[in-house]
Amino acid sequence: MNQVLESLPIGIVVIDIDQNIITINQYALRFIGCNKKDVKGKKINEVIPSSQLPHVMLSNLKKYGSTLHINNRVGLVNSSPLFINDKIIGAVSVIQDVSDIIGMKEINEKFTKILENSQDMICFVDENGIINYLNPAYIKNFSKVSSDVIGKSIFDIAPNGLRAKVFKEKTLLKDVIHKKNGIKCYKYY
Repeated sequence: MNQVLESLPIGIVVIDIDQNIITINQYALRFIGCNKKDVKGKKINEVIPSSQLPHVMLSNLKKYGSTLHINNRVGLVNSSPLFINDKIIGAVSVIQDVSDIIGMKEINEKFTKILENSQDMICFVDENGIINYLNPAYIKNFSKVSSDVIGKSIFDIAPNGLRAKVFKEKTLLKDVIHKKNGIKCYKYY
């Protein structure tokens, strides 16, 4: 059973009726930044002061979706009392570290702001040539193009366009756009 707990990609913390930690797996230990020998047998609130386990055990109520903030990490926690023969013997928490997910969300929000506020015209197409994004600068600069082309194939929208040519030839194209003060400006596809 111990090998199963250690192999889980989630944290498991179990306390007994006296609120002592009796089981904690490596995932949970990494999340809280402790060693097993430093926490086993200790009161849960000495190790995780904001733990809901004592409340869950005493109230006999499950608690889903609470958050736990430790060491600049964020965990999503589900907790439940433990029973034997209808008698509460402790409680268990399952912890999922969502810090990386939250970090990715923040990066995605910043990236979206950059795309939306860029003066450069940006058009994303997938590996099949389906348009999946046009930024406002792109839409503004092409009066014939609007956001209703999203989801359509570049081969249907502009079959002889440069993007369609790139997809057909599977090569990088370099096209001179204009000269300004004797300097060539290029556009790559």
